[in-house]
Amino acid sequence: MTFLPVVQRELQVSARRPHLCWLRLTAALAAAGVAGGVLLVEDQMGGIASSLMATTLGARLFSLLTHAAFIGCAFAGPLLT
Repeated sequence: MTFLPVVQRELQVSARRPHLCWLRLTAALAAAGVAGGVLLVEDQMGGIASSLMATTLGARLFSLLTHAAFIGCAFAGPLLT
């Protein structure tokens, strides 16, 4: 298994690229914006009043962000390698 240290080093080198720091920051801000937007819309509709509604909202928000992250990784992988 001598290839694993090589893979680790290559991943560490590629993680230090300056444009990837900005990409990670942009992705984090986009996720925070989506989560804030969903919470704002649900609050305007009067949906966060009960704990049952909060759990379903949390599950929906988690599912939305998980799918968005998967799609982002699926597109970013071929572009960055």
